[in-house]
Amino acid sequence: GDFLGLPQAYCIFTLNRQTQSTVITRKDWSPHWNARFSMEVNHVWQVCTTKVMHSKSLSRTHKEDHNIGTFSLSVGAILNWRGVARDAEGRWIACHRPAMAPMGSIYTNCRGLNNDGEEVAIFDTAEEAARAYDETARKKDGERAVLNFSGDGEFVGQHVLEQHFPLTGDDGGAVIGIQAGVTSTVKLRLKYFDLTLNYLEVHLEKAICLPKMDSGLGSCDAYCKIIIGSNVFSSAVVRNSLDPEFNQTFRIAVPDDCANMPFELQVWDWDRFDEDDQIGWFRLELAPILKGGAHAPKPRHTNSGQLTSRSGPNMQSAPAAADPVGVGHARRKSSVMDGSYSLEKPGVKEPVKNNRGEKAKVVVRFHFTSKDDPDRTGPTSATMTTERQLPAAGGGDNSF
Repeated sequence: GDFLGLPQAYCIFTLNRQTQSTVITRKDWSPHWNARFSMEVNHVWQVCTTKVMHSKSLSRTHKEDHNIGTFSLSVGAILNWRGVARDAEGRWIACHRPAMAPMGSIYTNCRGLNNDGEEVAIFDTAEEAARAYDETARKKDGERAVLNFSGDGEFVGQHVLEQHFPLTGDDGGAVIGIQAGVTSTVKLRLKYFDLTLNYLEVHLEKAICLPKMDSGLGSCDAYCKIIIGSNVFSSAVVRNSLDPEFNQTFRIAVPDDCANMPFELQVWDWDRFDEDDQIGWFRLELAPILKGGAHAPKPRHTNSGQLTSRSGPNMQSAPAAADPVGVGHARRKSSVMDGSYSLEKPGVKEPVKNNRGEKAKVVVRFHFTSKDDPDRTGPTSATMTTERQLPAAGGGDNSF
């Protein structure tokens, strides 16, 4: 029966009649599961469902366990760039609605530059449309803008969704935690692998020995721009630090002939009222990692599952692997390009140094996943955590 106390929570993740469960945590209002699993996807309209349950004991689950809350989303939500859709002729368009706008607000058609440098409202690729959305969102929403190619999350980019999902109770209402008025949420990252595409992931770890850029008591408000082909990612801004730690990963699908694709990393100093100042940059050839590509070991968590799917003819019908990933990073083997890279001054072939004469560097790691890799779900990992407190277990005002 019901009893008062903290929840002993576990999660059940279901997709396409496949089910995986996390371990049961000890009594905790904010449990961490550190669970990893991979599942096969047959169609993009299939729905991923996660249930947060309360167990009467730590040893096993029970049929009568309480459902604390549930959330669901389609696989298509992981695939789509924000604000991007296809028209009736199969071309790509971008539409923007102002941040915090009420339901029913009018959308704005976004205009931007295509790969030929022409300003258009209809695009040949989804990535072009996503860039046009970002430009419109920056102009209209300012610092509140939620973008495709930049953000404060640990993972930014293509076919990955990292979000705080609010839990819904059996009655259809929001689940309110032990703290009055605060909705319970679960933080989850989902990664999608289209088996007809190659993926490149760039992990921006940190910068060291940056020069002082701000006057007075300030030091440097650094952020990075990562340029991969025609795609430009922006990291979060780390305020007032000469050794900023970013710990962000940027993910993009790359073509088969991407060995000569340009890769450039720029470090900038953010200014609120003036133009941002470029501190330094470096450029790399991607050929070494694309040819030698290191692969990660399979996750060793007891709740992990590895399912390999056959590739299909296109994005809409190709089987793929959807992988829920949370706040942790995958355990990976080092790639041949991992390391720290010295910055050069923009326009001058001189190293960037701080006031002690130390060279400024950026530490980055790379991972390339080929569509021909038979174990392409190997590098995936997952963590799930409740970022808001769960309700108390049992009767009283907090029963569920």
